[in-house]
Amino acid sequence: MDIEKKTLIFKICTAKSTAESYALYKLNRDYLKDCKFIFSSERGNSPGFSINRDFSDGSVIRGLFSSSKIVVLDNDTVKSMDGGNAIFQIDYSISLDTQALSYLEPFIDGRVSKIPDDFREVFSFIARDEVSVDPMPYMLENLVNLSDQKSANRIFQKIKAYEILRSLDSSCLESDGEIKSVFPECELLKKAQENISMMYQMFDDKAFMDGVMFGFYAMYWHLLTMIEIQLSNPKLSVQQKLYKFIKLCHWELSTLSLREIAIARVYFEKGQNLTFFGKIQIGQKKLFKVMEGMAWDLFHVRQLEKALTMRPLPTARYFFPAFLTCDKRLVEIIDIYPLKSCAYIEGENEPMPYYDGDFLELMSSDEGEQRKLCDEFFTEGAVISRAERRDDSKRAIKKIIERLEHKVSSISGAKNNSSLCVS
Repeated sequence: MDIEKKTLIFKICTAKSTAESYALYKLNRDYLKDCKFIFSSERGNSPGFSINRDFSDGSVIRGLFSSSKIVVLDNDTVKSMDGGNAIFQIDYSISLDTQALSYLEPFIDGRVSKIPDDFREVFSFIARDEVSVDPMPYMLENLVNLSDQKSANRIFQKIKAYEILRSLDSSCLESDGEIKSVFPECELLKKAQENISMMYQMFDDKAFMDGVMFGFYAMYWHLLTMIEIQLSNPKLSVQQKLYKFIKLCHWELSTLSLREIAIARVYFEKGQNLTFFGKIQIGQKKLFKVMEGMAWDLFHVRQLEKALTMRPLPTARYFFPAFLTCDKRLVEIIDIYPLKSCAYIEGENEPMPYYDGDFLELMSSDEGEQRKLCDEFFTEGAVISRAERRDDSKRAIKKIIERLEHKVSSISGAKNNSSLCVS
């Protein structure tokens, strides 16, 4: 994408109001005919059930946007708006993270017969005909475990549990408090086998697996880098730590991931009081295993962004994914970086998310420091430099991670006990 188009998309996505974004889009609609824009706006429409919601048991649904309503802009929608009302179909899904499934599984497989009132609220929501449960986060996270037969058997049972959730009998739930599918056992087994078969196809697709694992390694690199800076330089100021982090993002990974920069800033401020990082400390024997789980969490949030660019239902114009999670630590991380807007080119799986707030203010409250960061890392030349080095960084990521693992291991005293980490 050329710089001029990127700049125009940036202006539309960061305009002061959706009215201003709309006016700017209309002036350039022919040039942007392949672009789609989503804006957080309380004056907009609700994207199905993929909205922010809290349950009484502590479970939550979190989407990516700062409000529960959205406004969209694209060529077809604007044409419809010019003629009166814009009416179009949307699609959405609710993804359960691994922990949420673990909480619900005892009720699904009958180990616990009586459903507490707070969990009944979650099951009643999932049982609604309009709610679509997506097992993809669990599937992607567990592809690498398929090579072990014992793990594969466990994965099959989890996938079957997802199928029960996707087809809950709402009448049985309401009348008897019973968790059962509307499908017979043979149909559930068939659907689970189809999903496992799809997972094996993904696992055998080298290009696909390389993409998944690079996504994981990128998030793992961010965590290792944050943690290495925090543990090895505790006396540095927050701004010094953040500058060091951004500089490493620029030179080692050749990518500035703004969501992860925002997380790093809050981590450097709060340390273990940011509960997502609560177990990160010197002397933590399972440090690398903990980081692996954290990296998958960050990966899944990034996948939600990518999912915005997809259309699982071909007749739908937009797709809105969300998480159902029981993990307050993960919610804390998602809430650090709510989106004001997101743009993408139709047919390309590359979202351009924009933070709902002043990102420079998030990085530093000092205007001089803001100018320093902009001059060093956010100029056109810096962007081009990262783009030119990115393929080399991607190829070298395992070696870079291995070096970081040794650093963190030496600082923390922890041995690398994760099967997915590099060394």
